[in-house]
Amino acid sequence: MNWYPVLDGFHAHLQASVGSVPVSLGGDAKIPNASGVIILRGPSVYGDPRRSEESTTQVWVECWEYSENSDFSVGYSALAALEEKVVDAIRSFAMDGQSISGYRARAKLEGVEGDGDVFRPSIGSRLSVTIHMKPA
Repeated sequence: MNWYPVLDGFHAHLQASVGSVPVSLGGDAKIPNASGVIILRGPSVYGDPRRSEESTTQVWVECWEYSENSDFSVGYSALAALEEKVVDAIRSFAMDGQSISGYRARAKLEGVEGDGDVFRPSIGSRLSVTIHMKPA
């Protein structure tokens, strides 16, 4: 299965799940200066179409918060709360057996990486998610 319907369905699920935080599909090189979630495409692997129509797409989900507070724990706590919403949304996507274009989606959260505080006053993290698609 092509990667775009996978990202589009995942985007719709996250947008519906995280509340008022904006979730965008795709990003640019600018560091966000507001709360938000950005979904980025990673590598895709397509199975041999003669044997299987399964595919796997890597997705990176960036979580961003902005805090000019000199107490860094303020930004950290806001980022942790946003990450928790996103992780819950990823888990529900995986558990609900999402159907996208006649395929069943399974998602696995592979890990979370912080930004190393190099973009202060913006603070962010990147979650790595693998989405496996197989015909329903």
